[in-house]
Amino acid sequence: MLEDRLLGELIFKVSDEEWKGLTLLVRALEDSPRCRVTERGSIIVGFDDEVEVGLDVRETVMRKESLSRVFERNSTYMDHLVVYARSVDSGISKRVCITSSDSYQEETPATDMCVAFVLWANDGFRDPPMTLIDAVEYCKDPEGLRELEESYEDRRRQRILEMYERDEAISRERDLKSTRELQEWRLERLGWRDIMQEHKEDTGEDTLESVIARGIRTSILVGVSE
Repeated sequence: MLEDRLLGELIFKVSDEEWKGLTLLVRALEDSPRCRVTERGSIIVGFDDEVEVGLDVRETVMRKESLSRVFERNSTYMDHLVVYARSVDSGISKRVCITSSDSYQEETPATDMCVAFVLWANDGFRDPPMTLIDAVEYCKDPEGLRELEESYEDRRRQRILEMYERDEAISRERDLKSTRELQEWRLERLGWRDIMQEHKEDTGEDTLESVIARGIRTSILVGVSE
């Protein structure tokens, strides 16, 4: 029976809701022109001529059944379908993170979501998520995709560095303006003798405050001497 092949011994442990969904899943698979079921309970369908996509029904159901006993409410993790892409020629495979539609209620059985997968597969995987597209490309050319990912990571790091340098430049400019305004305000309140005394006592520190104050004092004293 197709039910036994899909769930194996798990068939005796699933909830009534999962069993009802299993009945719908069997019917959908029997009517499907594209899907086939392996002996280990995976639904296989060709994505294109080079890559096929599989749904591990047992693991999908087992994950939801086991975790629903742990959590009071279903978590997002339980709504992940256990999907993988695999190269027809090389056998290279990659797991795919695919979540169920937001339109499903939290208590929706995993087998119902498997039915949706079959219908989606029958429709040629219309509007596939990037996770599936990336997995398919990886199966076709693992090295090429790895190089592409490394290139993307390099560009991402470069953008982060440029943003950091830009923020640093803006911060330095802001500090420079703020420090100059503060020193101008302070020195404007001193008499020229106090300014001269401060200038004589200047030890030549190269801090931002010292350099700016030194420049302002010099301008003031030059103006006084003239």
